[in-house]
Amino acid sequence: MLKIVHTDDHDIFRDGMKLLLTQLFPEAELLEADSLEQLEAVLAEHLDVSLVLLDIRIPGVEGLAGLKHIKQSYPILPVIVMSTVDQAASIQQMVALGADGFISKDLDKASIVSALKRAITGERVFVSPHHAEPFLQLSPRKIELIKLLEQGLSNKEIADQIRLSSSTVRDYVSELLTLFECDNRTQLVTKVRKLGYIID
Repeated sequence: MLKIVHTDDHDIFRDGMKLLLTQLFPEAELLEADSLEQLEAVLAEHLDVSLVLLDIRIPGVEGLAGLKHIKQSYPILPVIVMSTVDQAASIQQMVALGADGFISKDLDKASIVSALKRAITGERVFVSPHHAEPFLQLSPRKIELIKLLEQGLSNKEIADQIRLSSSTVRDYVSELLTLFECDNRTQLVTKVRKLGYIID
């Protein structure tokens, strides 16, 4: 039997999706969760889940940690992110962490229906109503470095935390300032956040 878990902490959206999924897949068993803890409990009880629809902004997680945790625990389980966080850079990070697709909550009903039908067949779907912007691909190490810059750490303190030399950190910072056309670290952190490379 087809089993779908929808994880979202907004009751109204969850109820609407339940109605939509029931109409689309009447033969499916629909399961719900409103937090990472509840999702883990559902997955532990139902080992034959076919698909997880996951909002990344749910209680118990910060940023993309929930997606990362679920994909590490259940690497072959298809997980489609459904979120309003749909900057190109953010979606890139979701893919890097193992997301099998992305469906923007800002889509109209017909587009969501089409995407869900494709996703249930195993297709990797990435759909958003917004035009994809060109974006720079950053390694996890550089994103980690930017997060440490945001904390106001010095090059030496950052080097100690991510186990690089101070000169390498200095070179990375200079490279990032040039790539994002920023004059200082504060501008860099602000711009990187705005573009979606860092998600709280």
